[in-house]
Amino acid sequence: MRTRWLLLVPLLALPGWAGATGLEALRNAAEQSPQALARLRNLAEQGNARAELYLGTLYAPPIVKNERTVGKDAATALAWYRRAAQGGCARADFDLGLAYEEGMGVPKSPAMARHYFARMAALARQEAVAGSSGAREGGLPYKQYWPHPN
Repeated sequence: MRTRWLLLVPLLALPGWAGATGLEALRNAAEQSPQALARLRNLAEQGNARAELYLGTLYAPPIVKNERTVGKDAATALAWYRRAAQGGCARADFDLGLAYEEGMGVPKSPAMARHYFARMAALARQEAVAGSSGAREGGLPYKQYWPHPN
């Protein structure tokens, strides 16, 4: 296991490593690695919406993984989700909608849940129209899978 981390650490310095798939891998590494957590936090503090989302997931109480680098804190998770949503991250809008729907760290509010779910749907539609599947990070252009009806 230690060898795996030693191989991962040099990747953090590569400039292109912060792509969408790279951020997901960085988030997963940040569960155990303080260096990966520092890199993810740095990207989030620079305004990278996807990094803000992933940083929020580390703090989210419902997500039970093996995080050793941060404590669970709903308020911190929600703060990062809000920043990511303001940056145009549809997944953050979804997570905020779910929080309001279920009352996770905030009072239950069907109106706020609908607001965030509607924002998520609008952003996902924009991504689809722009050529990204929106269903997963690094998605291929949707036309490869679903030809335009015209």
